[in-house]
Amino acid sequence: MLEFYRATEEETSTVLDPASKQYGIVKTNLGELLVSIDNLTPHGDGYKLRLMIGNPNMATYNGAKLKIQWAEKPRWGASDFDASKWNNSIQTKDADIVNQLLPGTWNPVEIVISPANAAQTGYLTLSAELNSLSLRRASY
Repeated sequence: MLEFYRATEEETSTVLDPASKQYGIVKTNLGELLVSIDNLTPHGDGYKLRLMIGNPNMATYNGAKLKIQWAEKPRWGASDFDASKWNNSIQTKDADIVNQLLPGTWNPVEIVISPANAAQTGYLTLSAELNSLSLRRASY
């Protein structure tokens, strides 16, 4: 029986489709975020990924650590698909986001993934850990 990477993915990550503007939900240590790909453009030996990170919560998040993984789009069910080889082809990048993720806002974030060619951007996953949060004080 083949072991698929999908079966081992953390529930906290979301799979993003570069061909779609749809968003995925990322469960973090301090709340859920919405994430979509706004743009994907060639950049050096890789691609610049422009993400829109939606903060649907009332808190302002002060920085985050993102984990991005990428590979060719898996051909689940194809007779010649080698899941083990595909799992080994997945690349990972950790990125620190220092700006605030404002509440009720789509916040743009740019990250370069490299090395990557066009085919290797067919499968993208993202997970996040938020650094801290702040809330507004009520005035009395």
